[in-house]
Amino acid sequence: MNLLNLLRPRRIGIKLFLVFTPLILVLSFIIAIVGPNQNKRQALAAVADKSVSISGMIAYSLGPALYFEDVPTVQEVILSAEQNKDLAYIVVLDASGKEVASFQRDRAPELYPLLLKNGRISSDGRLYHQAVPIAYKDKEIGRLYLGLSLAGVLQQIEAIRNRLFAVGSAILVLGIAAVLFMSFLITGPLWRVSETAKKITQGDMSLRAQVRTFDEVGHLAMAFNSMVDALKEAQETLEHRVEDRTRELRNEVDGRKQVEEALRESEEKFRSMMENLGEGVVVVSAEEDFLFANKTVELLFGVPPGSLVGRNVRDFTSAESFVFVRTQTERRQRGERSSYELEIVRPDGTLRTAFLTSIPRFGPKGDFLGSLTVFMDITDRKKAELELREVNEKLTGTVGDLEQRNVEIGWLSELYDAFQACRDEKEIYDTTSRFAGKLFPGDEGTLYIFKESRNLVDAAASWGERRMERDLIVPEDCWALRRGKLHLADEPGSSLICPHVIAEGEPVHPYVCIPLMARGTTIGLLHIAFRGQLKLHGAYVERLKVGLSQSFSERIALALDNLRLRETLRQQSLHDPLTGLFNRRYMETTLDREMARSKRNGASLGVIMMDIDKFKDFNDTFGHEAGDAMLKALGSFLQSPVRKEDIVCRYGGEEFIIILPGASLKVSAARARKLCEEIKPLTAEYGSNRLGPISLSLGVAAFPDHGSTWTEVVQAADLALLRAKKEGRARVIIAGD
Repeated sequence: MNLLNLLRPRRIGIKLFLVFTPLILVLSFIIAIVGPNQNKRQALAAVADKSVSISGMIAYSLGPALYFEDVPTVQEVILSAEQNKDLAYIVVLDASGKEVASFQRDRAPELYPLLLKNGRISSDGRLYHQAVPIAYKDKEIGRLYLGLSLAGVLQQIEAIRNRLFAVGSAILVLGIAAVLFMSFLITGPLWRVSETAKKITQGDMSLRAQVRTFDEVGHLAMAFNSMVDALKEAQETLEHRVEDRTRELRNEVDGRKQVEEALRESEEKFRSMMENLGEGVVVVSAEEDFLFANKTVELLFGVPPGSLVGRNVRDFTSAESFVFVRTQTERRQRGERSSYELEIVRPDGTLRTAFLTSIPRFGPKGDFLGSLTVFMDITDRKKAELELREVNEKLTGTVGDLEQRNVEIGWLSELYDAFQACRDEKEIYDTTSRFAGKLFPGDEGTLYIFKESRNLVDAAASWGERRMERDLIVPEDCWALRRGKLHLADEPGSSLICPHVIAEGEPVHPYVCIPLMARGTTIGLLHIAFRGQLKLHGAYVERLKVGLSQSFSERIALALDNLRLRETLRQQSLHDPLTGLFNRRYMETTLDREMARSKRNGASLGVIMMDIDKFKDFNDTFGHEAGDAMLKALGSFLQSPVRKEDIVCRYGGEEFIIILPGASLKVSAARARKLCEEIKPLTAEYGSNRLGPISLSLGVAAFPDHGSTWTEVVQAADLALLRAKKEGRARVIIAGD
């Protein structure tokens, strides 16, 4: 029986609580539990994308160096990668599985067992592991293993989890409070009507139900109070009878006292009924003067008892509100009932809000006498509604901020991918302008890059409605470049303003200047002017705005540094480090290209092979360092007398080759003889000694005279060079002569 009572509660408030509480619990659970898990999956997916991008970039940079077993270059690439603070370790293995280089910031005991697990998270949840092959010329020559630290991601996930848990808890508390308050609003009036009816059944006819709402409960209370109207009709009937009886009693002096007593009792009953009503009741004239007011209205208006009668409604409202009251009175003059809210100004200056229900009063001849109005104080209810609305707006703003943050994270990830595909700095600048418009809508900014002289920064990209007019600024004109850290001017009236911003001559808006740092060196400056309000929802959004600017600047700096590093590695892979000339690898690539072009155009291609005479004897006499000095001097000399389209390469040791596109055998031979003569005065300096003179033996061949492929032409020139050395050196021999 007790279980049946629990399943069928008799109170409406308990029913409402049992219906709405599970819904509130489910909503709180979704926000506090499901939301953080979804955010965690998105954050880990972003880390996985970042790991793939970083490992691919490093593997691409390591390919040539690992292929040529250039360990210093491998170490330089690893050193460059160490600048990424999220990088926990790097291990580079060659094709045989031997470790070539490694780096560990976060030493993990299970590091090497995890080298076989690609895209996995470590057992302690601190690292994300990634393994990629290192390839060169479509051949796998090693493997790269790296791990990213999840500390920052975990901190961000934990912060979001705490905020969502707080939001879910707030929704749970506010939801249960709202259910209880709604239960009170619904069951309270019913309970009062029930108690009043119970007391009336016990014989207390002076009580009346309080009408505070105009819903079904209010209609029930008004129907219950219809006896008041019946009593009023009875009073009017009684007054008519008293008048008739008075005329009769004029002739009956002895009955006058009885009539007066009856009138007094009737008036006392009427006043008692009005004074004991829980709602405020007033009678006003057509000019809005108070003719009658009970105690409840006097408490609402904040006036002493009995002082409201004789005053006007105008004394307790603003001018605008009184105009509205007169409009409602005009409706009642037409016989209409009206209900509306009115703000009451008390004598002490405090404000109260009341809900009014007014009915018109007409005289026997149909003339408008005034209104009977019932007042209900709804100040506390309006305040509660306002507070609930403010909480909802704040919650909506917080959710919107989180959604915007997720969108920005997606754009930053897309920006990183776009930077990886850029081939030169101009494409990076164009990509920066395009994505800045998405990340900072309505704002404007400029990206500055240091010139080689380091005394000026040049505007490389800009965005927004008002582009920066100054293309060049000096580092001393920016507080961020002076101090080497971010400079935020969120209050232009009190913050330090950079001279380059003042020089624009425009109104100063909140802005931020961020130095672009790459491997401990400042390479540029990012300036963003916030044209809108910086503090949309307080310090939280301001922190997000500046944090987004920092993330944006870091990705720009990383992209520029990676591009320049790739270009440096490319140049190093194509040039001989001692002489500065192109190396043999570049020579082979060039000969493939120029031979195909010559065949297609029917043009000639000349080749000059040269060798320093008696270089081995020179090396044995003066040492290898002196030999290197001579090779450097020859490398510098060979770059000056050649055409712009000619290619000079170091073939190996003391042998050099000159490729002459479009040159015939005759022209190539003439160029070789000229070089043989011009080299004679050349000397090299080693310490305080002058080494020399230098003489060359040269062999000349050409396409199509000495072969249909470049290997045949080079071999013919090499054989001619051997003849020149055998026939006495310091001379030019043409292949086939």
